[in-house]
Parts: sequence; structure tokens; C-alpha cells
Amino acid sequence: LFGAIYDNAVVKNFTIENVTINTGEFTGNNAAAVVGFAHSCTGSVENVNVIGNVNINAKNVTGTAAIVGYDYSGKLTVKDCSVIANQGSVITGAAYVGGIVGYASSNSTLNGNTVNNINIDATSCAAGGIAGIMLATGSADSNTVKNVTLTAGHENWQNSVAAIIGCMTDGTITVSNSTIENVTPSAVVGSAHADHPTSPVAKVQARIGDKYYTTFVAALAAAQASETITLLDNVTLAETATIEKAITLDLNGKTVT
Repeated sequence: LFGAIYDNAVVKNFTIENVTINTGEFTGNNAAAVVGFAHSCTGSVENVNVIGNVNINAKNVTGTAAIVGYDYSGKLTVKDCSVIANQGSVITGAAYVGGIVGYASSNSTLNGNTVNNINIDATSCAAGGIAGIMLATGSADSNTVKNVTLTAGHENWQNSVAAIIGCMTDGTITVSNSTIENVTPSAVVGSAHADHPTSPVAKVQARIGDKYYTTFVAALAAAQASETITLLDNVTLAETATIEKAITLDLNGKTVT
């Protein structure tokens, strides 16, 4: 509907029924039903619904989703939007593929959105039920993902898929109050981010409350006295970690070596 939005643009209160996008052999950025590219945008996309047969085929496009393809360097809010698709619906992109937003910038806020009944496929990396990737300091609250299957094609990016955020950059993001039902995989946040990895990219290792950290070491550095670090993956430390504060470590069935 909109190739790009800028500044304090507000897009709200409508429904798009039945979407077919086919970018063919085009290689580039930005594909979505509602907003392809949000550039330096401090506005919002609110209460927008994509329903029915949803087939977005952008196999060579970075930043692909149903609502916003690529949110770049702004402070965009995407809230109370939904993708309620018919059986057999698919969103396919190259990298950073999401149900709501493909690429979410460091100041993005994704709240109260719903994605239901669709397959989300990244031919390369980073597929998420809500966002394919979220940069550090972004946040996602009260989002719902149901009946969704997520995949990433590149052999070294198999961990970069998750029910809410496919992958995140170094630092921390906040993901809270998520509802996840019948989603594969069911992790809330998938992997740490790496460009063109030559070895399998690591899963996000730890969280403190609603804040997710790419590494256990980063979580240790951030933890305050009396806080709890919950492990999300097995961790191998190359050297001894000295902890001089009273924190709790919840192994969550994982191991530290």
C-alpha cells in the first residue's frame, strides 16, 4: 500500500484482505503489504489487519513482512496490528522475515500485535513470528503468535528463528507478556546476530526478567544484586567468570562449562 513512510507519519485503522506479492528475481530490500520501508520514522502503524489468503514471495528481498518490511533508524511504533491468514498462507523473504515487521530498528516498539496461521520462511536467515530481527534497545510487549511455522534456509543460521524475535544484535532487547501457541520453534528470541557467519550462529544465551542478552557474560555484567539470570542455552566459558554480587543463576535445565 505504501512504498515508504517518513518523519511522523501515522498509518491506522483499516484491513487488507487477500495479499499476493511476488518480487520475482529482484534482489534488494523492503517488501510488505502495508509499508515497505519506514525511514527515520517516529510515527506509528496502528490497528491495521491483514487477513485471508496471504502469499508474499520475496525470496531475494531483505526486510519482508505482512505489515512493515524494513524499519530503518527511526522510532517506529507498530501496535494492535494483526495477520490472520487462511490455511496455506506463506511469507517468504531472504533475510529478516517477520509476521509483523521484517527488520525492526533499535528504537522500535512492537506492542499488542497478533500473527495467526501462517508459515514464515527466510531463505537465508532470521525469521520471527513478530519480527525477523530486532536491534538492541528495541521492545516487544503483549504480542500473540499462534499456528506458525518458522524456518531459515542457510545451514549456519538454523538458530535464527523464534516465535517472537528471530534474532537480535549485541546489547539487550525487552520482550514481555508473549502468548505463544502451536509455534515451531517456540523460543521467544532466537539467535545472536552475525553477518555472513562461517560457523553456526549461537542462540541467545540468557535473560534477566524481560531483558534478553546475546551472551551469558553480557548478562553477568548487567545483573544487579538480587536479580536472577535465566539461561536459555548451554554456555561454554573460555575463562573463569568472577562474580562479586549476590545474584541468582537459574540454569533452566542448561549447563555452564
